[in-house]
Amino acid sequence: MLKRPDARPPPARHKRFRQRRKRGGAIALVEFDCAVVDFLIKNLWLAETECADRDAVGKAIGELIKDAARR
Repeated sequence: MLKRPDARPPPARHKRFRQRRKRGGAIALVEFDCAVVDFLIKNLWLAETECADRDAVGKAIGELIKDAARR
């Protein structure tokens, strides 16, 4: 197979995608409102200082779901 001399490695997100797929994982968009954020904070899944951070809220929702699936 021919390789271009200027070939660059794939972006980090491609690597994360391949690793996630290998583990059997996936990503889904989740719609949430302030009631969900309040629930996460009240039940210590999310720090109050992270309530405006979409990534932190998404991770907290994911961890909550993982925990519920293990039970």
